[in-house]
Amino acid sequence: MRQTSLNIIAISIFILTMSALLGPIFNISPLIPAIATFSVMVLVTIDTLGWQGQGSMIIVDLVEGTSSERRERVIRHEAGHFLVAYLL
Repeated sequence: MRQTSLNIIAISIFILTMSALLGPIFNISPLIPAIATFSVMVLVTIDTLGWQGQGSMIIVDLVEGTSSERRERVIRHEAGHFLVAYLL
């Protein structure tokens, strides 16, 4: 499992634990954190087993944003795919 996937899982567990602990103070039903915890764990399991952690990488990319340097690198990479496909 990738380090980013583990970090996302740890952050999710922390947020869900805090919502369960602070829920009674804000009159939130205990069912809401329980359903959220179950949903997050199911999604993480599907991501890890079915998609080899690619879903967490998409989330990290969305949160991280894109720099112009990274954008140029991706454009050149994809242009390389196009060139190889064209030449074959």
